[in-house]
Amino acid sequence: LTMSKNYNTFIGTEDNAIPSGASRTASHDGGDGGGGVVEDQLWTSAFVPNNVEEAPSSSSRAHHHHSAFDCELPHRGLNAVVIPSKIKVEGGDENQHQHNASSTTTTTTTTTIRSRMMWNLFFCIMAWACTVANLTLVVGTSNVILLSIGGNPALSSVPLAAFFLGASLVSFLVTPWLFRRRGRRVGFLCGVSFGLLGSVLGLCAILFRSPAALISATGWFGAAVGIGFYLRFAALEVVDEAWAERAVALVVTGGCIAAFAGPESAEATRGMFGDNEKYEFLGVFVMTGVFNIANGVFTCLVHFPSNNSSNLRGENSASNYDDDENSGYWQRIGPIVRKRHFSIPVLISAMSWIIMALPMSVLRVAMHQVGFTSRQSLIAIEFHFLGMYSPGFFSGIWIAKYGPRWVCMGASLIFLLAFACLQSACGAVEESSSDVVLWILGMVVIGVGWNFAFSASTVGLTRSYAFSHPECKSLIQAVNEGSTFLFAGALICCASFIYQAGGEGLEGWWTVNWVVMGFIVLFSLLLLLDVGLERSETETPANEKWSPPSKAYS
Repeated sequence: LTMSKNYNTFIGTEDNAIPSGASRTASHDGGDGGGGVVEDQLWTSAFVPNNVEEAPSSSSRAHHHHSAFDCELPHRGLNAVVIPSKIKVEGGDENQHQHNASSTTTTTTTTTIRSRMMWNLFFCIMAWACTVANLTLVVGTSNVILLSIGGNPALSSVPLAAFFLGASLVSFLVTPWLFRRRGRRVGFLCGVSFGLLGSVLGLCAILFRSPAALISATGWFGAAVGIGFYLRFAALEVVDEAWAERAVALVVTGGCIAAFAGPESAEATRGMFGDNEKYEFLGVFVMTGVFNIANGVFTCLVHFPSNNSSNLRGENSASNYDDDENSGYWQRIGPIVRKRHFSIPVLISAMSWIIMALPMSVLRVAMHQVGFTSRQSLIAIEFHFLGMYSPGFFSGIWIAKYGPRWVCMGASLIFLLAFACLQSACGAVEESSSDVVLWILGMVVIGVGWNFAFSASTVGLTRSYAFSHPECKSLIQAVNEGSTFLFAGALICCASFIYQAGGEGLEGWWTVNWVVMGFIVLFSLLLLLDVGLERSETETPANEKWSPPSKAYS
């Protein structure tokens, strides 16, 4: 960080950048030499590189009692940091005063900006926790609620399929323009409103014993979660580049809170509205409303990058896209979508969801039918969610160090271990063992594999556009989210039919496990194919590849 002699202008470099959006008012008495007093009030609002606007010259400064300038310069997020910092220069050696003031300001701004970055990341984590709490509530109880209000057991996985369908549709039809035109905060609050609508429909489904209303409610919950899952992308925008991989993984760890908060709140509110079985699960949808309101509060506390600073970073503005809509802006992402560096992360993300969610969607029904209690199956699903989100404390470091593809390969091995555990659980039941440990262990391990694959594919996807096509960010993210939820939802919709095709009970669980094994094999073959294709390619720039480790480790 340096200060130029003229007008005390702050100049940043890429390695030691300073906040932009600086509004400075300077008062001056006397000439340009000693004896004068310059008192600056600096309001910082974002990191900037070294292309700061040229400051007024000393001659123009001498003729103006008050002057000001504003900078809106590009960098990742943090545009909402506000730091007042006074600098006084009173006679003597002006250069020495400027050097001392620069050192003091550097320390103050760096500490405050890092603090603001951590708070932004924390609020993103909490908003994600509320989003996932709704997911765990819906996933953990929707099939049981469907049966309690008179639904057909053959349709027990349909509410979960509606959930993923809602997430897919909102990703394709709403988020491409919502975040682009209205910004992150308005977009996430729109998702919160979808969740509140789902809560109202869920209450109506129980009060009027309507399976159709329940399926509709889960569809709106899916839309809310589909928007809320963009928090992991938003986390990249509120941290510095060095924190990119860790930010994605740390936001996902917010699910550790939801792993227990969601299912336990469902259990705690069970029957709270009376002993009548008709209202047994009414508290579930009361809690989804509570989590949605909390989600809205945490979202409002995050300082997301403004649309102006996003535009200066080369990202999309509403006006740019309004022009593009007339010429078919979806055609702009066609070449990107057809590239392997986009399609491989999307397919990995979709298959990781399928591998994880197929057994999860029928777990509680299967455990009930083989003789386990409701509490035992609830514990199994809670630890499954914990396995899904707890690896985020270290998976981001591994992704940065070894690269997304190697972490995905590790995930394939973890999936194989989970399959072995779940098959062993079936064998234990055949031997009349009531031990629930193997069921819990298998679901925990499959959740860990999902975390590695999902986080790595998210980081890999951002590399497909971050350097060469940043203006297509919103559209590419929408295609990724929509495709992932669509593929996963289509397969999960078949979960109950696959389970019943095997004969229900233990035989049905065996069948589901072997279908999951088939997807694990496809998952592994896809990664091997990606390795072979990359070796045959020579024209792809290194910074557009999805698989390398972070620059800090390369």
